[in-house]
Amino acid sequence: MSNKSESGRNFFSAPKELLRRFPLNYEFAGGENIDKARELLARGITVVAILDHKSFADLISGAMVTVKEGFDDLVKKANIIAKITYVEGFPSRQLLRNFKFRPVVPHTMPDYPSRDEINAEAKRWVQELPEGSILVMAPEGTRVKDGSMTVGRYGASEYWHGNGQRHLLPVAIEGTEKQWPRGALGFFKYFGGGFRIKSRFIVGEPVSVVNVDEAAEAYAGGRDNEEFTRLKTDLAMFLIAQLHQDPKYKGTYYVQLEEDLRSREIAQDFGNIFLFRQAAVDKNT
Repeated sequence: MSNKSESGRNFFSAPKELLRRFPLNYEFAGGENIDKARELLARGITVVAILDHKSFADLISGAMVTVKEGFDDLVKKANIIAKITYVEGFPSRQLLRNFKFRPVVPHTMPDYPSRDEINAEAKRWVQELPEGSILVMAPEGTRVKDGSMTVGRYGASEYWHGNGQRHLLPVAIEGTEKQWPRGALGFFKYFGGGFRIKSRFIVGEPVSVVNVDEAAEAYAGGRDNEEFTRLKTDLAMFLIAQLHQDPKYKGTYYVQLEEDLRSREIAQDFGNIFLFRQAAVDKNT
């Protein structure tokens, strides 16, 4: 099988009614932000949906939610960055055939053959997407066993920089790691009743990539240092962390990041993008 797809088919064409009718215990919040994403796309601005990744149920349950909540039309158009094991394994391989995607090899697989070439191709592809495209990716790069957010992979921000104006659409996911546990039996556990376990999908407000970069520059003290590169990813992931309703999903890294950045003095005001921003600005007034 090819490690990339330009398929014109879509996963929703045949089973859409089944996905709508299939029982799923979930909560969904942020529908107004889906509408904002539609407005951006209509203006030719590329929307990059970034989500934390807990389980393969993120894909299965997520597909059901998009149909039930009425935004599956956006997913049909999506370009997807997928972990290489999803491209090669069942049942994700069958699902991905219906979408435009490129595989990436995460940091957890350093010895995978042609790793650098595969990732370079994926970066080139996403950076050259036409204006007004939709990109979906999980910056953590791999599933998180206990559900708690982990550090986004270094340099992940390169995947959401590129052609034309771009906005990040943060998506927080809770509970899917219980619906579809890791391991060979996850498939059977999900369809054996795991879908009845409650999950939560929360869509945040779109944020300009330029604004995130400017915030990273301010906190890093410039762009010519490694911290700026790290913060471009960290601050994007922090947008997801802010959305989590259950604190256990935030992860200790982003709690500590907030404490660290809250203590720094910066002059810029970034509106309401970051919760710690106001405290930092107040020190300079």
